[in-house]
This record gives sequence, C-alpha cells and structure tokens, in this order.
Amino acid sequence: NDALDKLALSLNESLPGRLFSINWGPWGGDGMISAELETEYNRRGIDLIDLNEGVAAFLDELSYGAPDDAQVILMSADLHRMTGLDG
Repeated sequence: NDALDKLALSLNESLPGRLFSINWGPWGGDGMISAELETEYNRRGIDLIDLNEGVAAFLDELSYGAPDDAQVILMSADLHRMTGLDG
C-alpha cells in the first residue's frame, strides 16, 4: 500500500486531473473480517465501514475531494476509544 501511495503522489503531481490512492479501514458485511477480528477492531475503537456509507464516502471523494490530496484515508472510528483520549 505504501508503494501505491507513493505512486499516486508522484503521478498526481505530474499528470493532469486528480489521481489518488485510498487507504480503506475494514468493511462490514460479508467479507474478510472474522468475528474475532471485528471484536479486536471494536476494542481498539475501529468500527467496520457500512457498505452504503463506504460507497457514499467513495463517491464524495471522487466528486469533492481536494485536488492535491493524493492519499486519502476512509475509515469509521470512535476517536476517543481509538486514541484513549477523553473530551
């Protein structure tokens, strides 16, 4: 993924239009996440991306994303649980 991010950055600077890579968080529904892994993500404050919300986030990024952003992180998380910070 790091190689893809670096390639997107390089190509975004040298080609017309916008080229970017997406670093996805884990998706919910049928897929690669086992019940055990979902429990561990939940313990760390990382939620699974709902299919409809993930598609909407992707389409929003295509339509409204910042032209200079060659790397985008799309995930669902509770910041306070994920970082352990209160307030």
